[in-house]
Amino acid sequence: MRTVFLAAALSAASVTSALGQSVEMSWLQQAGVVCGGGLTIEARGDFEAAFSKRLKLADVGSEGTFKQSDVEKLLGQFGEEAKEPIYRSYVECVLNLMAVANSTSSLPPPDITLQAPVTVAPLEAIKRGQRFVLAPNDVAAIKDYSQIFTVNAVGDDGRPYVYFTWSNSVSGQGVDHVYARQGTSIVMGEQCSVIPYKIDIENSQVSFLSSC
Repeated sequence: MRTVFLAAALSAASVTSALGQSVEMSWLQQAGVVCGGGLTIEARGDFEAAFSKRLKLADVGSEGTFKQSDVEKLLGQFGEEAKEPIYRSYVECVLNLMAVANSTSSLPPPDITLQAPVTVAPLEAIKRGQRFVLAPNDVAAIKDYSQIFTVNAVGDDGRPYVYFTWSNSVSGQGVDHVYARQGTSIVMGEQCSVIPYKIDIENSQVSFLSSC
């Protein structure tokens, strides 16, 4: 195994020999941190979430590793679709880093995997009226990235319930490991609540509806 670090452009990323030309999602996330300096955290998060969903649809069975040609194609499409010039610059930056990684590695193109030892976890922001599903230890941002909601556990004592934690980094409000029954409202602030409308004990997951 040979590894080359891109100290100038992406110090945390590495290029490693592997079978097939592929790109790790973790590498893309780290490249996004480097290239997203001109974007707000929310804008970058929305872009990464949308790109991640489309990439996984393109190759469902890859478990976070994707063909580089598919990545380049989707990034190119995003660059063409983006209305704001800063998004196009973001896409071009990621594509350029990918090209630099390939040329710096001195490995033949079919044997390159781009990956990062440091990964920024994806975080989806749930909008008003949106339905979403979380399992224990899953996390989502409610309304915006200042308000974080976590499912801790699910249970059933005759009536299903969900243990949860939420915190607001702006107001300082929140609760830690409290529970709510199916169909009851979880109030997270003025004009902001989520409802666990279906607690699926068998599959250990909860379906929510956001009113934030």
